Amino acid sequence: MDVTTIVKSLLPPYGAAKGSRRPLIGICVGHSRKGDSGASSLSGASEWTYNQKVAEILRLELEKNNINSVVFTKYDGTGYTGAMMWLAAQLGLLKVDFAVELHFNCADTGAARGFEFLYWRTSKKGQAIASVFQQTFKNKFPAHLSRGAKGLSKEDRGGLFVRLPSMPAVILEPFFGSNQREWDIFGNEYGQKLLGETYAEAIVESVRSLGL
Repeated sequence: MDVTTIVKSLLPPYGAAKGSRRPLIGICVGHSRKGDSGASSLSGASEWTYNQKVAEILRLELEKNNINSVVFTKYDGTGYTGAMMWLAAQLGLLKVDFAVELHFNCADTGAARGFEFLYWRTSKKGQAIASVFQQTFKNKFPAHLSRGAKGLSKEDRGGLFVRLPSMPAVILEPFFGSNQREWDIFGNEYGQKLLGETYAEAIVESVRSLGL
């Protein structure tokens, strides 16, 4: 079933006037283009494999809060730029209120740690959403390093996801898969559930603060 069919099945009717439909969030699993599975954790799990489960947990948590979502686990298009252009077009077609892309960080050294949330530098709503995620994670994981909500420019790696869509979009980097302590926390079913629930908490607050 393609994404358009999925959204047409949502109730109340998608695209109705404000106040007569649920918010619609795009949940995008990073590295979903052909031949790209992203970075690998200490155990060898790729970003794409790990985040598919998180995306499903997040979808179910949003449904409990009367928020609709559409999950992307496969990007069409040729190369990174083509995939991001395809994804931006799909998000626009579906009139998603805002979108998030699920990732985790990795580094050459196991010392790198913490969470960060990335938005397009001129997007005020993107900044607001990223800041909500940052605060939610600071509250939930006070012992973890907050690397901040960061605005991306054209020169920054991965910036097309937050730049091309017509709606706010935020890249989620909740931990380092190369950090043993953080992977011990998040690199299991309990950690995936915890992460999905924390994402949902931040999205619910973002929907409220944006008046969606």
